[in-house]
Amino acid sequence: MNNWSQIVQSPHLGLTPRGIEYVLAVVSSPPSRNVSNASGRNLIVDFASKKMGVTVAVESATVEAAYAQILESASTCIGYWAQPANLPIILPDKNKKLTPRRLTFDFLAIYADRIEIVECKKEEEAVELSLTQPERYTRDTEGKWCGPLVQESLDALGLKFRIVTSDDLPPTLLRNINFLAEVQTPEYSVRTALTNIRACIENPEEGEILGSLLQKVGRGFTKEDVYLALKKYDLHMLMDRELLVDLRVTRVFAAEACARAYRIKSYTYTLDTAESILLQPGARIRWNQTNYTVCSISDSHVYFSTDSTHTFSIDKNEVGLLIKGGAMVILGASISLDSGKTEALQSLMRILTPATEQKALRRNSFLELRQRNPKAKPEDFGLGAISLRTIQRWETRRQESMRRYGTALPGLFDTPRPGRQRDDLLPEMREAMTEVANEIYFQKQGRSLTYAWRELRRRRESLRLSSPSLGAFRRHIARMRNQEQSTRSRKGKGAAYKYTRSEKPCVNWITTNDYPFKLAQIDGKTLDVQVVDDETGEPLGKPTLTLIVLTEQTLNGSSQGSSLRTVTRSWRLLQSARST
Repeated sequence: MNNWSQIVQSPHLGLTPRGIEYVLAVVSSPPSRNVSNASGRNLIVDFASKKMGVTVAVESATVEAAYAQILESASTCIGYWAQPANLPIILPDKNKKLTPRRLTFDFLAIYADRIEIVECKKEEEAVELSLTQPERYTRDTEGKWCGPLVQESLDALGLKFRIVTSDDLPPTLLRNINFLAEVQTPEYSVRTALTNIRACIENPEEGEILGSLLQKVGRGFTKEDVYLALKKYDLHMLMDRELLVDLRVTRVFAAEACARAYRIKSYTYTLDTAESILLQPGARIRWNQTNYTVCSISDSHVYFSTDSTHTFSIDKNEVGLLIKGGAMVILGASISLDSGKTEALQSLMRILTPATEQKALRRNSFLELRQRNPKAKPEDFGLGAISLRTIQRWETRRQESMRRYGTALPGLFDTPRPGRQRDDLLPEMREAMTEVANEIYFQKQGRSLTYAWRELRRRRESLRLSSPSLGAFRRHIARMRNQEQSTRSRKGKGAAYKYTRSEKPCVNWITTNDYPFKLAQIDGKTLDVQVVDDETGEPLGKPTLTLIVLTEQTLNGSSQGSSLRTVTRSWRLLQSARST
């Protein structure tokens, strides 16, 4: 709740104090009403929302269930709530008098730059209501549904009003939602059914054909379990592109990230014209003496842009007629994008994981908000502190991805940066480097590495052959022998001893007790007696007794040396004790 409170109170959303109070009440409260099937035409669906962490009840026979899935998968939508609290809307009554009426809408959706109140209707219902209630349902100059009086009432709260009809949504998605609504099984047949289904998906990246998956029924799951997993979004598919009734084409994926990657990698678009015209996102179009870029293509419209921010759409069939008539020309530079696109997306598939996808979605949401509010902070999206140079690099990669693939996500994936290029040397050059290294460098009285490299270069220049760099020669020697072997060959066994590796932890060449007198305990004690010179009678001082005791691994902890001297403790005293 605290997190939603911070988001709702952000100034860039433009909410008034009343609007903030209303949205916070919706966020912290259950749905204001339950969806009903009083008309007998609806099928109530419990939509399991992973984004919101709750189960949302929607009407599957209308566009609510389909739009709920769009909100669930949209990276720009931060959160959404079904059946929000009713709002007072000033509308005319039967006598044309403006009076407040409390209306309950279908969704409240929070985006990075706005909060929308959404009303979902079938297209035919919206047309009928526009005749009887033109103040609530009408079309604007661009042909989109709107409600002017409703928007006027919501302006006092800082909210936006939107009407979504069935024509605004992919028809394939609507058919699939209605198909899954008929799955009435509440739970899986056995507890391990979902695990067994995922085990049958042999290639997670390419998915499994639905018909092939259903042929494996009996391996710990049933046919109803497969459709229930799709309904609960435990399994994933391209709901807006492939029909569940088409068992030969529809693919099922165990992970949502794999489904998204497959869409980016394999999806192509074909315009519905007499002659098939292949048009893909990223293609460049020239129309009315202006160059445009294809951003995306839906079932009914093609979306163009002149830059990264302004977009507009044209009916797909009209685009086909314009291209066929020559008014709109596909620039030749865009024809060669397909091979490079496929190769690039295949490399992205190898690094794509759910964590990578979620991070890319957060980056995309941050960049979209930053375009409208330059004070947006990446910490609000869980990205941590980021330098301005990194943000600029993200924006550049995002724009390039929009031009090439029609979506911003591939450009925001965490791709491994290329490191230093490895040495690509010919075999005969490798042999010459090995010969010089063995002859000059790997000797007990060997020369330095630079001397050996210069000799190699002199020999190859005399034969008019190219020479490797000093760094390449150094890396080649490092691959030939490790440090211990090279030191042993050049300086002897004693010098190489300290590079000997030990299999035991915390044990090295110093602490290893592998020969006599390697490890010993030394103790010294000053005796409380005075020593006097027997000739002169002068006092010489108190003597020091030094003992050397070897460890148990060597000679069972016996004393192997002692010394009684009047000198102070020193290395000379230790050598004296060792020699006795």
